[in-house]
Amino acid sequence: MCYWLFTYPMDVVKSRMQADKLGQGRRYQGFVDCIRVTYRELGVKGFFRGLTPCLVRAFPTNAAAFGAFEYVKYLLDNNSKPLSMTLN
Repeated sequence: MCYWLFTYPMDVVKSRMQADKLGQGRRYQGFVDCIRVTYRELGVKGFFRGLTPCLVRAFPTNAAAFGAFEYVKYLLDNNSKPLSMTLN
């Protein structure tokens, strides 16, 4: 969750640039221009649109990834136990 708090504004800029057209009709001339246009149009809030759902999904997503990692590690090495088995 802390990761998203600090990197979310740049992720918004990246996503806006990815959604931009190619060639003629491009809205942004580059990364810095995208930051300027976003700030001009939406203010500081524009860089944090959608942050709440991102933070809500961050914990369960990372927990599932960690659990899957531990389980696969267990399957590949039968000498170790998954973290969930060591907590019981």
